[in-house]
Amino acid sequence: MKKTLLSLAILLLGLGANAQDVLSSIEFKKNSTDYGKIGNYTETWKSTDEKWVFKGFNNNNNGWNFIAGGRKNNASEPYFYTGVYAAPVSKIVIGIADRYTASAITSATLYVADTNTFENAVTTALTLPTGAKSDWTITIPNPAENKYYKVGLVIPSQTSNGQAISINKITVYDKSDKADAGYAFSKASVCAP
Repeated sequence: MKKTLLSLAILLLGLGANAQDVLSSIEFKKNSTDYGKIGNYTETWKSTDEKWVFKGFNNNNNGWNFIAGGRKNNASEPYFYTGVYAAPVSKIVIGIADRYTASAITSATLYVADTNTFENAVTTALTLPTGAKSDWTITIPNPAENKYYKVGLVIPSQTSNGQAISINKITVYDKSDKADAGYAFSKASVCAP
């Protein structure tokens, strides 16, 4: 019994060893107060908590459970950026909703800078998400404190409804300094008498 309890305690300690803390998260839901109401693809707007800035993303005046980028009959360069964080950011995870066409996006870029004007930003070309209804994980090279993070897209003029990408959630994670616990177990389960 003691051996089982000890193994369980070690397992629980090990589960938290690689945990990363969420620095900020925004979810786009119909009638949510987490984000502003915007009905076109040209305006710049902030989330209600003012931690996020968006340009070129539309939520149809709060009628969708996502924001969408890409314009019918016009090229666009939608982007979002985060507020500054005291902790180093390790990754940004973007929830891709059901409207997504990778071939409609020319490029995606990560900008990391000291100010929200993104002058002298360090840029990294991004690999586009794998598909609709997936998570797009952007790993931050050289995580550092007190930086702004911007994800920008280039989308040529679209046909039909114009929406090349839709996003339902964005989460920013800190850099974990915790090492892997390295515990291994010879059996998947143990029975105590």
